[in-house]
This record gives sequence, structure tokens and C-alpha cells, in this order.
Amino acid sequence: MATFRNLPTSQKIAFPIAIIAVALLWPSEQDASSRPSVSKVKMLEASEPTIIDGDTIEISGERIRIVGIDAPDRPFVAKELAASQLIALSEREGGIRCEEPVRALAACSSPPESYGRRNLQCRFASGRDVAATMIAHGYAVDYRRYSSGEFAELTRDAAAQGKGLWPRFSAEMSALANERGVGCIALPGE
Repeated sequence: MATFRNLPTSQKIAFPIAIIAVALLWPSEQDASSRPSVSKVKMLEASEPTIIDGDTIEISGERIRIVGIDAPDRPFVAKELAASQLIALSEREGGIRCEEPVRALAACSSPPESYGRRNLQCRFASGRDVAATMIAHGYAVDYRRYSSGEFAELTRDAAAQGKGLWPRFSAEMSALANERGVGCIALPGE
């Protein structure tokens, strides 16, 4: 450290701190490889996925939360009916494939996981969006925080037309829709 003898003490202290800070903040190869990229997005698909409930499935041992919707967990019979509907749709549509969400704005995007489930955007093998279909059939509601309100109109239409769970569980579905109908929304121009 002979080259630092003529420097003021404050610079002698600041220089090593700056070196350490640069080393810690410099992106490493590991950081770059762990960032999601379009080419590295993992797709999961199954002709017969395990249906857990109206918004959760399992493919290849991995639990998946369908992004943008919420299906009722209570009363239990409503939860079972939503799961049964998803099973029937999956069988009719040829299975389900899921991948990283692309629909939500960055400010509204889903975390990668919730409650031990990966949050993924799912489509039936036929190409139809699982979230939109479950809502249109009246077995789930728009989860605005993670859909940017994309399915709000479908939720209102299903309720107005008395589809799926709405006639029998209108109070529960309305409460769920109201609870999940707040949060992040798409702004004009975004």
C-alpha cells in the first residue's frame, strides 16, 4: 500500500470501500443465467393435469396457480364444483399448458410463486385461455391485481347471466369478486 501513503485518510478509506461495492454490484454470470428470458421460459403441459381446485393444478409434480383469477375456496361445495368444471374443461379441451405470465403489466405482475405454487398463465391445448374460460363459465372471478382488470367484464357478464356458481353462491361469488376486484389496473397508453 505504499502508493496510498500520500493520500488523505478519507480517500484511503473510501477507495477500498468503492472496490468492494463495485465487486458486489457487478453482475455475475450466475446472476445473468438466473434471470428469466424468453428462450429459457419453462413450459409445463399435460393432457391430464391433476386439478387441485378451480385455480390450482399440478403438472409433473409441480403445483401451478392460474394467473389472473381466483376461484372460491368456501363454501367447500363451491370449491369442489369449480374443480369439477376445470376437470371437465381440461378433458374436453385436450389438456392444459402453462408458462410464465405475459399478460400483466410489470407493476401488476404476479410474483413467481405463492403458497408453494408457481404462478403461470395457462391455456387449454385447444388454445383457449384457462382463466378467461373459467370466469366466462362462472366458476372464478377476475383477480385484478394480477390480471390488470383483463377479466372484469367477463366476471360481470357471468354474474349478470347467472352462469356457473353465481345463482347458487351469489353472495360468496360477489364477495370474492369485490375482494379481488381491487388493485393494479392498466393505465391508458401502457
